Amino acid sequence: MTDSIQQANKLNCLTIHVPNVWQTAEWYRLVFGFPAIFSADATAARLDVPDQRLVFAAHDAQTDTFGSRRLNSFLTDPAAFHLDIATADVQQLFDHALTHGAVPVLDPTPDAHGRLVASLRDLNGVLIQLSQLLPLPQETSN
Repeated sequence: MTDSIQQANKLNCLTIHVPNVWQTAEWYRLVFGFPAIFSADATAARLDVPDQRLVFAAHDAQTDTFGSRRLNSFLTDPAAFHLDIATADVQQLFDHALTHGAVPVLDPTPDAHGRLVASLRDLNGVLIQLSQLLPLPQETSN
């Protein structure tokens, strides 16, 4: 791919198709503090997170465009993607998510680098990883 073509492309957003856009957006607001901006017909909502583009779209509104799809569900394994949410306190956010109906997948555990991680499934069965927000390295002065 030439540099000019590569520079013209960018990832516009990640869209997750869900049965109930309002309920999903409200859950992400309650659990993670991400407010949403809804489309005029309420068939889509973009999370209002700086520098990120995560959209929830109604299954029914997307059928004409994409045809039938395997829906996220607790009756099946999660789809082969996950959202990664960085936080200063993995355990606190994990517990908070569970109180709002998240289903635990992996309790908070140190990874190979010593960073605390956990995973859960949201109200639609979407896999979410919580990862410890690491502080920036301290600058040294001469």
